[in-house]
Amino acid sequence: MKNLQDLAPVIILIAGAGAAVALSASARFGAAAGPPGGPNTTLAEVAPKRGMFVRVIDGDTLEDPETRVVYRLSGADACEATQRAFLNGQPWPCGAVATAWLVEATLGKPVTCSAVTASPDRYRRILSRCSSPDHADLAADMIRAGIAVAYRFKDKPTDLVYARLEEVARGERRGLWQSQFVMPWIYRADNSKETNP
Repeated sequence: MKNLQDLAPVIILIAGAGAAVALSASARFGAAAGPPGGPNTTLAEVAPKRGMFVRVIDGDTLEDPETRVVYRLSGADACEATQRAFLNGQPWPCGAVATAWLVEATLGKPVTCSAVTASPDRYRRILSRCSSPDHADLAADMIRAGIAVAYRFKDKPTDLVYARLEEVARGERRGLWQSQFVMPWIYRADNSKETNP
């Protein structure tokens, strides 16, 4: 998806559903709550998980409904569920679009996620590289399409390959990069009571 015009059918058909899924997940996985297994879940218990049919929580988070283990796409950061970007002054729901993209990439398709860290993050999610039949690396493809950005820790990208993909997407003005938007981590900081990274 190179232009926002290419995203219009996705926005119209799935954005509302994606936002509803993201908002219900946000309510379900509040700061004190988390999936079964809790913070003591080990890599051996959760990764690699092959051929699962996932539920999309938001634009960079998936859940295995059988085990309720939550996977966070490592190295990518998508707009939050309620976040908007602006193209020529017109708002569009970048969070819902990211969620819709991930739904389209995974719906009814077997997904494989492999953990990249030894333990869950502070929100009890497993940081993972995930793939589906049409996407060898979901995070990379989202960044390449301008649907997500490279995740940063202390202002530095956590994955240099993803940072390069972001540079190319920005240079070609794909997705978010043809709009004005706030980076997801800044949006979260400004709206910290309602968002998780």
